[in-house]
Amino acid sequence: MSDPIVLRVGIPVWFWASLASKRGLQQPEAAIVTHLHSALCVNLTVFDANGDPRPIHYVNFIPPVGLYPTKGEAFCEVIPESNQSKLARYRDLERRVSELEQLVRSFSNFVKAQSQSESLSQEDPPPAPVAVPQKPSPSVPSSPPPAASFIPGTSILTGAKAP
Repeated sequence: MSDPIVLRVGIPVWFWASLASKRGLQQPEAAIVTHLHSALCVNLTVFDANGDPRPIHYVNFIPPVGLYPTKGEAFCEVIPESNQSKLARYRDLERRVSELEQLVRSFSNFVKAQSQSESLSQEDPPPAPVAVPQKPSPSVPSSPPPAASFIPGTSILTGAKAP
């Protein structure tokens, strides 16, 4: 896909004296747009094979997908891009795509980190530590069990049945 052509004063174009000269495989003449009458009509300074300039007025500009004139009219067209410049543009485009992909990955990682930190802050707080009762030291005698837990006919010390 080619970029749209922006016709303006100063751009270089190829000048053809007629469609027959283009079909006859003659070389085009180099030209520079010097005035815009409309989007499709320009004045040119045309350079011949010796490099001598001459003015040509009211020349039809043919866009890349346009129709060529059928009468013997002169016309001009954009100079086709060379393979080197196409390759340079392609490499530049590849570099820009790579930079954009890296930027998207970085942003994606940032969003993931943000969502994880938000989810951690919104979770239930961890349970409070539970106090574990400590066993009494063996040197201190334990108090007798409450009266409700005493069963007649058993030893108070061991809980075994009395003989």
